[in-house]
Amino acid sequence: EAQLNCADLDSLRMAIIGHPHALHVGSMQNKVVHTLEKSLHQWGAHTLRFNFRGVGNSQGEYDHGRGEVDDLLAMVAWTREKIPEVRILLAGFSFGAYIAIKASRLTETLQLIAVAPPVNILGFTEPEQPPCPCLVIQGNQDEIIEADQVFQWAEKYSNISLLRMDDAG
Repeated sequence: EAQLNCADLDSLRMAIIGHPHALHVGSMQNKVVHTLEKSLHQWGAHTLRFNFRGVGNSQGEYDHGRGEVDDLLAMVAWTREKIPEVRILLAGFSFGAYIAIKASRLTETLQLIAVAPPVNILGFTEPEQPPCPCLVIQGNQDEIIEADQVFQWAEKYSNISLLRMDDAG
C-alpha cells in the first residue's frame, strides 16, 4: 500500500518515507510521517509514503527489519523504473529512519532524513556512518528514543547535520 504525492513525474527528486514500527501502531498515516511528507513536498520533492509489509492493506508480516529494508528497496526500484533519472532521498521516522539508514547502504541515495532514529534499540546501538549527507531531527524530550544517544551518534560524523528540537518529544 503506497501514497504517491506528485504533480507530475518529470521532477528528479523523490523522497521515499518510512513509518514507525508496525508492531507499535506505525503506518504511513502517522502524523510525523505526514508532516515530513508535507515539508518535503513544499521543498520541491515528490514524495512516496508506503506501508511496510503487514501494515494496512500491505501483504506479508513483520520481518524484524530485514523484509522492511526489502520493502523500501522495492519502492526505490519501482520509482527508478518509472523515472530512470530520479534522485532518491530516503526519509523515515523512528523505525522508518532505521530502515532508511540501512537501505541507504544498499542503493544510491542523494540524502537521508532521519527523524528520531532509534539508535538505542533494534540492535542499532552502533550504527555506521551514513553513506550520504544525512539530516537527523531529534527532540530532546523523546520518551522512547534516548536523545543523548542520538546526539552522540550524529555528532561523530561530519556528513550528519543535527537538528535538536528543544522541549519536543
